Amino acid sequence: MSASWLPTTVWYQLYSAKDPSISEDIIKRASDARLRTLVFTVDVPEGSNRERNIRNGWGWPPKPTWKIKFEALRHPAWMMHWLQHGSPYFDNWVRYAGPAASAEKVADFVAYQLKSPMTWEHVERYRELWKGNFVLKGIMHPDDAIRAHSLGLDGIIVSNHGARQLDKAPSPLEVLPAICDAVGDKMTVMIDGGIRRGLDAIIALCMGAKFVFQGRPTLYGVTTGGVAGAAKALAIFHREIDISMAQIGATKIADLGLHFLMWKQEKDLRRNGR
Repeated sequence: MSASWLPTTVWYQLYSAKDPSISEDIIKRASDARLRTLVFTVDVPEGSNRERNIRNGWGWPPKPTWKIKFEALRHPAWMMHWLQHGSPYFDNWVRYAGPAASAEKVADFVAYQLKSPMTWEHVERYRELWKGNFVLKGIMHPDDAIRAHSLGLDGIIVSNHGARQLDKAPSPLEVLPAICDAVGDKMTVMIDGGIRRGLDAIIALCMGAKFVFQGRPTLYGVTTGGVAGAAKALAIFHREIDISMAQIGATKIADLGLHFLMWKQEKDLRRNGR
């Protein structure tokens, strides 16, 4: 994590470690790198039963099936890159995994350390250590949002980790209005999860979110075309937002609000004090 190239607008997303000294050292390194915002992620308290991963043979250590091996052969450029560079390296964790640790050893170490408790005491400690903007990712209840504000946090991200953790959890958009009612005028409320199109982002902004995050579209772009693929995915989002805003008569993002949604929904929300 070098401070020589990181602009102050870069955020660092913290997954806390079982060893608290590691988490605290990572926070210090992020601060030394002059990052502006720390995002403490709490929407993955335990690994979930991801049945699709099980069917595909995905796990750690990886045990690719013959089907996956044959599929890899259909992507020679990817294979050449993997043969040249090997497995991805968790660079930020290398110093904690021991001297000369291989990529696999580092990954094993990270997998062990990330099975760590996440409590309000951790939030208080990290808030004490971090002097910049502090954001808590994974809030899904107004009471938790209120408590986060009481601890001096600057923002929250309403998120259920892409609906890949707790089965039957509500979508972030469902709980967003109640959370905005609770703390929307006191801290920055953001949302993550289920954003697949530019119009999805517009709806979330109309419902009260100040920032909207999306992951899978750019992930798909990276998978198919690297950095250029991610840029293409963002360009598609940008165009969809422009088109949708023109269609609903919104000239700028700051104008978005409940009045751009169906009038009955707006009326019901206002009747409920939202």
